[in-house]
Amino acid sequence: MTHFIATSIALLIAFPVPSLAGTTAGTTPAGYAQDDDPEVIYAAKREEAGKDPAKLWELHLWCEAYGLEKQAKSCARAVVKYDEEHKEAHEYLGHVFYGGKWFTSERKMEKYREEEEERIAKEQGLVKHGDEWVPEEDLPFLKQGLIKDENGKWVNKEEREKILAGWLKQDTEWVHPDNAGKIEAGLWKCGEEWLETEKANTYHAKFASWWKIPDEVFLLHATCERETAEKALNEMHIAVREVKRVLGTAPSTPVNVALLKDSKQYGSYAAGNETKGRPPIEISGRSSIHHAFMAEVWFDSALGKHKGAGVGYWDSTSANGNSFGPFSARYAAAIGILEQIDPSPKAIEKALKDPTKFNLDDFYKEKRLPAWLRDGICGYAERWIIDSTIKQGGNPKWIREWARDNLINKGGLRPIKKIFTDEVSVDRVDDSLRLLYERGLVVAFLVDSDIDDLKAKHFELKQKFRAGEDIRSTAKSIERLIIRHEQELRKFAGL
Repeated sequence: MTHFIATSIALLIAFPVPSLAGTTAGTTPAGYAQDDDPEVIYAAKREEAGKDPAKLWELHLWCEAYGLEKQAKSCARAVVKYDEEHKEAHEYLGHVFYGGKWFTSERKMEKYREEEEERIAKEQGLVKHGDEWVPEEDLPFLKQGLIKDENGKWVNKEEREKILAGWLKQDTEWVHPDNAGKIEAGLWKCGEEWLETEKANTYHAKFASWWKIPDEVFLLHATCERETAEKALNEMHIAVREVKRVLGTAPSTPVNVALLKDSKQYGSYAAGNETKGRPPIEISGRSSIHHAFMAEVWFDSALGKHKGAGVGYWDSTSANGNSFGPFSARYAAAIGILEQIDPSPKAIEKALKDPTKFNLDDFYKEKRLPAWLRDGICGYAERWIIDSTIKQGGNPKWIREWARDNLINKGGLRPIKKIFTDEVSVDRVDDSLRLLYERGLVVAFLVDSDIDDLKAKHFELKQKFRAGEDIRSTAKSIERLIIRHEQELRKFAGL
């Protein structure tokens, strides 16, 4: 109050209001005529203040003291016009300070805040999910309602509650805290029993009770032994790495793969068993050509989902089976990966409504990747890779050289154009297998050659595929370039 009185006295001295009594006509207190009123004084003083923020603010205070609200506001606006950092004037006008700036309203501040938040988030590669900005790779998980636990693993809210309550998860099955000791003892929950690994392998050797082994990328359904399945997962992760080299992207949700214990079970699973009520999961018949295939009609009726899985086998009971198992696992994994990142949603939606209406041609026509590239990526991940596990002094190209010898035994590399125009057919098993080998080689050449124009087109392919754009013209350009560089390709392969 004392401050207000002192300020008012100072203002009266600086800007006296003419008295209406006790003055003689014609006199001019403080230089003004007797009949001058505050508004007349204001007009004169406003002109005197000019563009000086200090004088304008002084005049603003005088206006406030004498109830000239309109003029007080005008002065305050002039103050911030000539002194953008004048705190008192901004506050008087109801402006909001945020991020080092003054805004004329809360709404404008909020708009600026949102725009800045979006700009910074995009610079950091974040995308919008609800009211939050999140890493793009987290989006598929968040859309499923998942959250991260303490270890950074994605879980749903129910799983989170179980974890906090002390439950343990063994593969895909929840185990009560009372049974923690059994897990620590190395036992496996098989139905209502707890079994040692050897007996658990026997239990899980059937389709109806196979192992379901999840990790950060795959959900592996396996009838082979546990140790073999875990080796297979290591090989499958190689396929992830190689697919990413070709297409520049990796799966964002779990990839289904089935790995069976031998070739007999492999064939049986593909064809189905009518007697046991088990339908076929393949239509194309590729299981009879190679040791991995796409399970085109493997549906989870309970969840109403298409599994989109690659299927292979690993027979650990023989040396030959152990030799070829890793190749089958990588090929099957690549099939599952491609199905996830290049799905056929229209064909699947139709089939989920009525499985009898599944159309194989429509399923594959919906793919963005042409057949040669899809086959080639799987073949490349299987048999044309460089073995990064080989230590110095070893031969990291041994797989590629072995694949080359296999191709030679099949008759060698045909004119390159046929690799793009021929079709895989169960009626020509040997020719089709040779074609799969050739397509894998072509993709290895695409990824690892040092030809500038081909490297440029490969980069374009990755950019477009990742962005969800049409890649047909780019793929055609790659075909033409590979045909043009046939001699370089043959030299690359050692053919």
